[in-house]
Amino acid sequence: MPLIESLMRTMVGGGLGIVAGVITAQVITAYAASNTIVSLLSVALAFWVSASVGLAFGICPALQAAKLQPVNAVRYE
Repeated sequence: MPLIESLMRTMVGGGLGIVAGVITAQVITAYAASNTIVSLLSVALAFWVSASVGLAFGICPALQAAKLQPVNAVRYE
């Protein structure tokens, strides 16, 4: 279950980041004197890095929590 949750968060975050990047590039092109180009390779690389980081930081805490006893996992300090 933690893998599915971290994967969904990663996909949503990566998608929002890509949309924000494309919109920012279009705004720069419209208001600045420079021309921006968003390539498919840069979008794929950005999504891959986002997915890798999101999965790593989602799985590591889940694995640590799985090693705990259930009583200790739900106890609040």
